[in-house]
Amino acid sequence: VNTVFPDSLFAKVGVLAGDMIYEFNGFRLDGSGHTMVPWTIDRVSIHDLVSRLTPGQKVEMVVYRNGIKKNLDFLFEVIDPMRIHWLY
Repeated sequence: VNTVFPDSLFAKVGVLAGDMIYEFNGFRLDGSGHTMVPWTIDRVSIHDLVSRLTPGQKVEMVVYRNGIKKNLDFLFEVIDPMRIHWLY
């Protein structure tokens, strides 16, 4: 994770810049944020996994922070992009 914007869903659930997302909803991610899924023969990105979520859906995520494993479970919600404070 390069950047976590204030007021974003990741900020809300405690993801920090520098965290490495290792697993997302049971799918183990490689170093480039891709995984194999049962609905296609191609590798898909974490962005593809997120795009399949629905509001209120439970998300289970495993991140590593400074070599320490952290489980971050939360309910997916769509955040109004106008609420996010952009850092420029």
